[in-house]
Amino acid sequence: MMSLQSVLQKSILFFSACILGIAIYVDGNVIYPFLFSKAIIFQVFAEITIAAYAILYYIDRSYRIDWRNPLIFVNGIFGVLMFITSITGIDASRSLWSTSQWM
Repeated sequence: MMSLQSVLQKSILFFSACILGIAIYVDGNVIYPFLFSKAIIFQVFAEITIAAYAILYYIDRSYRIDWRNPLIFVNGIFGVLMFITSITGIDASRSLWSTSQWM
């Protein structure tokens, strides 16, 4: 029987590969076959991948982020600045969460 850690690692790799493969997927049953279905599938796969990583992060300390890494630190600063500019925009809700009108 496979351990939970092994299952989570394989699911993260599988769904990450699926995210990369979304580019070749086309669904002819929607109005915008090149956009709408890809956006929905990307969101679902990304959420599954993030949830699996969050569980793995919780159960195994070796997957925790090393905040001393300069790349992680700079990306964190960028995220904080993006959050600040989003909440100080004209419409904070739209700046943070966007809309699906482009689909």
